[in-house]
Amino acid sequence: VLDAQTLALDTIREQVPGRDIMINVCKLFEKRGYLTVRSLLKGNKEARSRGFIHGLGHGVGLTIGERPYLSLSGKEPLRKNSVVTVEPGLYDPKIGGVRIEDILVVGSPSENLTPIAKDIEL
Repeated sequence: VLDAQTLALDTIREQVPGRDIMINVCKLFEKRGYLTVRSLLKGNKEARSRGFIHGLGHGVGLTIGERPYLSLSGKEPLRKNSVVTVEPGLYDPKIGGVRIEDILVVGSPSENLTPIAKDIEL
């Protein structure tokens, strides 16, 4: 999940459609053997509850969860100074899930408003 978020954070720029970023994250998860929302569109019903089962992010403005969308339906290019969430996650109903969420101001480069370390400790 951290690799997926890093990929997304590195590719969020003005004029890049949210859909393109979402597809890149789906490809990363699929390459590693996980189901994604693209699997559901191909008829795999298991992808309703296992894998990367939601959009990558959305805009934040007057409401939470508004345009622009970082999802398969997010065709509009990201605009400079838009505020978006980036929240990849993986889930399995038998063991739980993990999601990492940051908030960015879109630019070239974009600015991460969530200055927290993401070290993995076991």
